[in-house]
Amino acid sequence: MTPRPDETPISETDEAAVIIQPIDEPPYLICRSGSSFCNPTDETTCTGSTTPPKTAKQINETLNLNLGLPLAPENKALRTVIRWINAIGISWWEDWMFAVIRKLPVSFRRYICLTAFQLYFQLHKRLLGRRTAIHPAASEEYHALTTVMYWGRFFPVSIPRMRFALSQLSAWTNSTVTSKVDRIDCVDMVAQPGSKITSGHGYSTRVTGLYVHSSRQQRQENKNNNYVGTSTKKRKVIFWLYGGAYLSGDVEGNLTPAEMVGKACGVDVFLASYSLIPEAKFDEIVWDVCLAYHWLIVVKHVDPSDVILYGISSGSGLATRMMQMIAKYDRQEPVYPSFLSEILSPMPSGAVLLCPFVDYTEPTEDGSFLQYAKHDLIVNQSVLECGMPYFDIALGDRRLECSPGLDDCRDLPPLCVVVSEHETVYDQTLVLVNKAREQNVKVTLGVWKYQCHVFLFLAAFCPEGRQAMEFANDWIVQEIAKSNSEQVHQ
Repeated sequence: MTPRPDETPISETDEAAVIIQPIDEPPYLICRSGSSFCNPTDETTCTGSTTPPKTAKQINETLNLNLGLPLAPENKALRTVIRWINAIGISWWEDWMFAVIRKLPVSFRRYICLTAFQLYFQLHKRLLGRRTAIHPAASEEYHALTTVMYWGRFFPVSIPRMRFALSQLSAWTNSTVTSKVDRIDCVDMVAQPGSKITSGHGYSTRVTGLYVHSSRQQRQENKNNNYVGTSTKKRKVIFWLYGGAYLSGDVEGNLTPAEMVGKACGVDVFLASYSLIPEAKFDEIVWDVCLAYHWLIVVKHVDPSDVILYGISSGSGLATRMMQMIAKYDRQEPVYPSFLSEILSPMPSGAVLLCPFVDYTEPTEDGSFLQYAKHDLIVNQSVLECGMPYFDIALGDRRLECSPGLDDCRDLPPLCVVVSEHETVYDQTLVLVNKAREQNVKVTLGVWKYQCHVFLFLAAFCPEGRQAMEFANDWIVQEIAKSNSEQVHQ
């Protein structure tokens, strides 16, 4: 990526690390180094430091937890009362409420959501200011979000609630879908010309999802009313993998943010549907993703060199897992399950990994996964209570084997990784980044402070989310420009 005018080098030992200080917005850090990440704002993480690195538990002791109030989410009596209120006053009618909300137009839901926040934010700014988030340096908007979203940790979380919440992402996105959207339903990939699949091996051979014609070229064709679905003109495509801890997430909820990214980068977007836990096991989910990518290459005739993966949280885990399997297959190493080799298409040109959830082993007590859940607005204590038991069901004794963050990263394409220094997956993200760099993978890393998991999807509300979204978009545009230049000179 080309340095911006406001990028200032802050470390003589690692010139690739810079802090970005936008006017009137929070700073963030970009590291393009080829070596292990050295956080210039925390000298204990740098190579050669004589000071032991701080644990997430120690860092929590320096933060403003629980809105700065004497609250304790671990208080059993308090949680019992809230769960009783939930059972009596909410649970019995929430299915009806979810159904009604889903029937409302997305544009109406978005208007209510964004208008309500703006009115609330002005009130919060006057009354509470920067007193409720984990640090005063976070934006005033993030403080306001914290005051509202903090309370979710007291209420029990269920899979239906998680799935409903993530289905509303389009209502939280300050954009309107204007591109042509094709609903993909390829009933049987075995029957498709050029497909390598001979059998589903007990899994579905159906590919479903949404294909968004958001490239500048396609939008111009649509504007001129000469859209041709089988156009042979070369286009770049983002292969979008939504997040949700493998328990939730869907293409409909991700449509608006995906189209917004596609338009910003001038590319089409394919949002692939995949199975979820507990209805499916992990191998089936990986099969679905590899099959959808195979469809994009074989049926849609997109060159792998024109594809950039875009993974969100667990979607980043799936993107990384697929790339690792492709690399192993190319090196003629065993792939597990072996029948996945039938649908492993060539390596994409790169991948954006947003807040990657890539380690499924038992988390350590002092690590970021458990400690930062105490203040993370998305992955809080109630989410962990709901979700963690399902990993034993889906992975069994294969939790280490299935963790892409702990697997071989050799021969992966360039990566763009975005994470918050104070979110649950921070530790595992750095493990992935450092392992990839050790194995000569080019990694561009963007780090924000005091933000929650997948904070990019709060971009409609807070500047940190907008910054991170633009950072990832800029990387995609730069990679596409490089690819186009290389193709011209071939």
